[in-house]
Amino acid sequence: MSYQDVILNRQNGWVEITINRPDKLNSLREQTADEILAILNELEHDKGRTRGHFAWQRQGILHGDRYQRVRD
Repeated sequence: MSYQDVILNRQNGWVEITINRPDKLNSLREQTADEILAILNELEHDKGRTRGHFAWQRQGILHGDRYQRVRD
């Protein structure tokens, strides 16, 4: 699936979701939220990926916060 507001990168057990709207200071809109939710729903069923990273593009610099799935 292709996304307009986010970039999905999968590599070595990690998933990075980058909000890519630097011209709008990466503000969220309904479409951005829908794309993120679609990715998270897809990842929920992908048992091989347990670590991820949210990032956003801003003035040529990549910022981000890490998250990790908590297992029951």
